[in-house]
Amino acid sequence: SDTIYNQYWSLYFNLNENGPAIFKDIKFRKAVNLAVNRENIVTDSQGMIEEAKGPIPPSSFAYLSTPATLYSIDESKKLLNELGYTMNENGFMTKGTDNLSFELVLVNNRDREEQANQIKNDLKEIGIDIIINSTNLSTVLDQYITPRSYEMLLYGVQTFIDPDRYELFHSSQIQHPGLNFAGYISSNQRTQVVDGKTAKVSSVDDDL
Repeated sequence: SDTIYNQYWSLYFNLNENGPAIFKDIKFRKAVNLAVNRENIVTDSQGMIEEAKGPIPPSSFAYLSTPATLYSIDESKKLLNELGYTMNENGFMTKGTDNLSFELVLVNNRDREEQANQIKNDLKEIGIDIIINSTNLSTVLDQYITPRSYEMLLYGVQTFIDPDRYELFHSSQIQHPGLNFAGYISSNQRTQVVDGKTAKVSSVDDDL
């Protein structure tokens, strides 16, 4: 059955101007990525979910198998140390007066809340404090997603076998009603001729 592949769930970082500045540093995002134990989340779901190896499901002709995401608390802590953070006596990473504490917004669904708590516990291991804000769907959409006013977001979108992911990752889809919730723009750029003039464009935009 392809039922398992019709939704793509992500932990979104708000990369827009109103998001935490640290999120724009790839070392921080890698640290979080390394610290989340996906195997535990999948096991606890009793077969209802599968780790996504990218935004295109295995049932698509365009699926490309990629290695499983590494899980390493030590590597994660090392990255945070490289960013200047050290663990304090309370077990949280700090840099001067800067504490790594963030709100995680999600729809109040029991399964999602369990996953959010697993993420919270995993990130506590590397000294990041997560405050869970579980609320109804209309509030998540109206107060957080539409204005892109959140720090972290646990949310799922419908996907199709068609591999076009323009609406998820193209920079033109950052503003509502686009689905590029995180405000992702690739750092790599390419030179293109646009309307007879040379211009730099996001390489991911160009790929899409």
